[in-house]
Amino acid sequence: MNRISVIGSLNMDLVIQTERVPLAGETISGRDFNLIPGGKGANQAIAAAKAGSPTSMFGCVGDDEFGEVLLNSLKDAGVNTVNVSKTSKVRTGVASIILESSGENRIIIISGANNLVDTAYVDSHWDEIKLSSLILLQHEIPLETCHYIIEKAHASSIPVMLNPAPFHEIPTDVLTKVDYLVVNEVELQGIVPAQVSSIEDVIRAGKKINQMGVKQVLITLGGDGAVLVSNEEVIHQPAFTVNAVDTTAAGDTFVGYFASAIINGFGLKQALVNSCGAAALAVTKVGAQSSIPCNDDTQSFVQKYTTEGVR
Repeated sequence: MNRISVIGSLNMDLVIQTERVPLAGETISGRDFNLIPGGKGANQAIAAAKAGSPTSMFGCVGDDEFGEVLLNSLKDAGVNTVNVSKTSKVRTGVASIILESSGENRIIIISGANNLVDTAYVDSHWDEIKLSSLILLQHEIPLETCHYIIEKAHASSIPVMLNPAPFHEIPTDVLTKVDYLVVNEVELQGIVPAQVSSIEDVIRAGKKINQMGVKQVLITLGGDGAVLVSNEEVIHQPAFTVNAVDTTAAGDTFVGYFASAIINGFGLKQALVNSCGAAALAVTKVGAQSSIPCNDDTQSFVQKYTTEGVR
């Protein structure tokens, strides 16, 4: 059975909604406050599961109230959490998110228990991880762990999809062992220092990463959709037009949906359409995991807009 293993972060998001971000030294009144389950790893796991793929989460939470809420959120979405460890050493990771009325956000992360997802943790769970059809990684666990997993997965011929967010430099010898690299414009420029002011610039930068050994490079462009660049083809999927409320989990939704499409044998074009459609739906709701759409809603949305010729 095809299975996605997500090895990554679980955070409780502390979301403050406000008209604008205060200036330095300024105090303003906000509009609302919510505690919402998040973390890039957990978000992507839920997106993959909601897209219809068996998904297992690997990570660590604190033995506290936030950790329990995060585990329940994953379980409710159908994600296998058997391999998520609990610790009494540190608290569950948190992310402080300031959400402006424009839909833009500013995020500060306290890693907490996510820092305990180390190489020893990977080794102790490798018998389960190596059963994966695809391993999905981000940069909210220690970088050493990410690189270690990529090396081990490559040696075991397990495909890896890496979303290097937040961005940190990736050694070239590690990058060459990544099968699918998903980046936004900022992360793209971190790997290929070059101006990317047009779709053509993005494609050129993606081609340079292909030349480094990465087979498939996906670049998310917000309002400009997404571009897939490989040695064989280039596909640009325009964004779907929606009323954006909160962009917090759009990228994670895209990644999880694309991972699901790949292991289920979808063509790259259809995988890109589905992922952009799901991400578009995600920005119409507030929150991370609470905004991720189910597959039925995504398919209905994509079919409607494709039929009507509106993107």
